[in-house]
Amino acid sequence: MARSDTDPARYREAALMTLDQLDWCAEYLRRIHKPRLARQLEINNSTLRQRIDEPEGEAVTPEEPG
Repeated sequence: MARSDTDPARYREAALMTLDQLDWCAEYLRRIHKPRLARQLEINNSTLRQRIDEPEGEAVTPEEPG
């Protein structure tokens, strides 16, 4: 199956839509009085958004234990 030039854009759009859903989940957790869970979800969401917005050649990869 050949990759299309639009695949990266489609994957990015899907990732951003998923992060929008996480925003909704964090707000829901806050409304049901789970602020610690909401805050951690917001931190994770923020980190993921930063990684998505990085230029392609600068993506952070997990470090090897060593």
